[in-house]
Amino acid sequence: MKNVTTKLLQVAALAGLTMTFGWAGAPNAVKADIPFAFNVGKTSLPAGEYTLASNPGSRIIYVQDASGATRVSFMPMAGNASVSGDASKLVFRVYGTKHYLGGVWNAASRTGAMLLKSAGEREMEITSKRETRVVLLAEK
Repeated sequence: MKNVTTKLLQVAALAGLTMTFGWAGAPNAVKADIPFAFNVGKTSLPAGEYTLASNPGSRIIYVQDASGATRVSFMPMAGNASVSGDASKLVFRVYGTKHYLGGVWNAASRTGAMLLKSAGEREMEITSKRETRVVLLAEK
């Protein structure tokens, strides 16, 4: 399992994976260039640049594409997780070749959000019998 995760991270690094987080107007926004297709709940999204943001006082997180169009929104699990370290990150749960967004961690606001597994993801978890995680880190 470590080898698969290590290989994925090496491939991403060799492919010139760059990830930047922008706090464009709000400390609750995270900007990332995601090099693989992924799912948020039932919604499949292609690889590309995305901004994940929430409005002040709201727990709903909006996933916007590079043009600013909202592609999907979700409400994370109740409660906030504190973030340690200086790097914001997105965590993906991976089953075979399917990537599912599992968490968003914002170092600027020191908060994090975990996503519940969708029915489709739980099915993949049962059939694949192996889950790996891919963590995309950013420099400040």
